[in-house]
Amino acid sequence: MTGAARVLCLGVVCLAACDKPFENGYAVDLVVVSDGTVTDEELHTVKTLAFVVTGAETANATYQLDRPFANGQERVVYRPATEGGNVSIEVTARAADASVLAAGRDAVALELGKTVARTIKVSRAGN
Repeated sequence: MTGAARVLCLGVVCLAACDKPFENGYAVDLVVVSDGTVTDEELHTVKTLAFVVTGAETANATYQLDRPFANGQERVVYRPATEGGNVSIEVTARAADASVLAAGRDAVALELGKTVARTIKVSRAGN
């Protein structure tokens, strides 16, 4: 396994919406949703989600989606390799032709030994 693959342990989790945060140990629980500029119908056409992490560590991963945004969201668990610090997480939603449909980002302060929850709202490309 390459260093980048170890650093970015992202796994797309297909879960229904939940009112309470997940406890995943030292991790960041990400929920990707539209900011309202992208319709549900458009989200259902997303074929890949690409994640880029910068800051205290750098990594990237791209995931193919079989049933994109089935519940209006995608959930991802990010497991940092670094022991604390600040990271920026950018997500890009792409269509089958690789064109960018939407993108968003958020900053996260990693809390050693704890799960941090973040919602990243993606905006229509060009907004």
